Amino acid sequence: MTDHFTCAFCPEDLQTLTISQRQDHYEAHLLAISQTNVPNVQASSSKRLQAKRQFYSGPTESWKAMKRKVENDVFWYPSLGVPPPRNFTPGLIPLLKSSLITLCTKGRILRSVLCDEKVVHISKELWDASWGCGYRNFLMLCTGLMEQQTQPLYLSLLDTQPSPSVRSLQSWVHSAWDNGYDQVGRNELRNRLMETNKWIGTAEIYVALSFRGIPAELLDFDGFRDKEDCAAAVIRWMVKYFDSEYSDAQDTPSTSINDTLGKTTPVIASQLMPVILQHRGHSRLIVGYQQETDGSISLLTFDTGRLLPLALRNLARSNCGLSESISPECPQVETPVHEQSNGERLDNVKPITLRDLLTPSELELGMENPAETPSKNLKHASTKPTILSYLKLTHRRKKDKVVRDSKLVNEKRKAEPDAPDPNQLQRVFKLTFQQLLSNKEYQVLYVPLRTPLTKEERLSRRVIRCRRISCESMI
Repeated sequence: MTDHFTCAFCPEDLQTLTISQRQDHYEAHLLAISQTNVPNVQASSSKRLQAKRQFYSGPTESWKAMKRKVENDVFWYPSLGVPPPRNFTPGLIPLLKSSLITLCTKGRILRSVLCDEKVVHISKELWDASWGCGYRNFLMLCTGLMEQQTQPLYLSLLDTQPSPSVRSLQSWVHSAWDNGYDQVGRNELRNRLMETNKWIGTAEIYVALSFRGIPAELLDFDGFRDKEDCAAAVIRWMVKYFDSEYSDAQDTPSTSINDTLGKTTPVIASQLMPVILQHRGHSRLIVGYQQETDGSISLLTFDTGRLLPLALRNLARSNCGLSESISPECPQVETPVHEQSNGERLDNVKPITLRDLLTPSELELGMENPAETPSKNLKHASTKPTILSYLKLTHRRKKDKVVRDSKLVNEKRKAEPDAPDPNQLQRVFKLTFQQLLSNKEYQVLYVPLRTPLTKEERLSRRVIRCRRISCESMI
């Protein structure tokens, strides 16, 4: 791979970007082209790419202006009853649960506990690709908080204008600052967060939720002798948290057959909220854990910086009754009718394929397992691999005779959807003990689903307090 990788549309060097960030970069260009009535330009062969990647000179506006133009700061949760934006993927927890049950039946894992099934996966987009992980984790948490029924008052607290979004979270934090919250953090962010690309952490999310009356809690995992002790402490706490609902149920007499089954089922989807796990430079949403056959524990995570395989996203959406899926050939740039930040409505924006814009080396970056990376001589392969759709699929139907008519093949696939290989699906979400060893300090934010904060309790949270977990506290 060369030291420089220049964008086909602009002079920007994409060498340091991940595969999903490169795709977002290209999508921004293509969306800008479609919105400015530029004739549809496609690169249909590798020869076009080899011609110095200059088949279109690109728009004249600055790159920063282009990113602002495609900023689509929206929020969605299942009860809204409308199709989700393209970067929102509901239905992943039930799909993950089904795969974990299969693994458990085959003796691959011992047990697993997941968060509330209605939590929605949300990916970052181009305009927040380098700084939006904290915001997107907050929004994923909000999808669960606004759907759960344990504390129904949370919905009205969170849905009050401005309702959740990336920019709204910045507004919430500013309003909290103006009401005396977290003046230390305000100074650290130089008294300005709104309309900026500043990275935020669990402290800012704690401030925003507390200001709205949601009783969030903070934990600091630091002061450990080494990374192994810290990682072990994080995992122990996560297991205790996700087991809390199950443990409480064991102490309560069963009132129904469902209660009895819930205590013996090795894979459980609880009513608990997911947990935000932050370390230096990044944060993730922990949606559960699984226990391996050797007794070790792996966490299950939604990572906003990771674009999910298209096949997986489409399957999750279809299981939720959403007929509109995202095509691997033509990823949707936006919903059919949408509104930009300037209030102008744009109808029938035509999606444009990205596959031919990607080089073989980029396709290899999309492969997680080196053992599964296709031959290096990809440009001579008989079939073009589809970017980010590398998730292996197991066909439910019996093998039939080879049908050469592509239309018949497509009809069969639509009639009988494929199921993801549980082992492959596991790799998309699993966070192992070894991966946690990359950091020595972590911070956790969780919402224990207690009653909303009173006015006095809100005021008491103007100074951030968090529980410190260290070697001494674990003894």
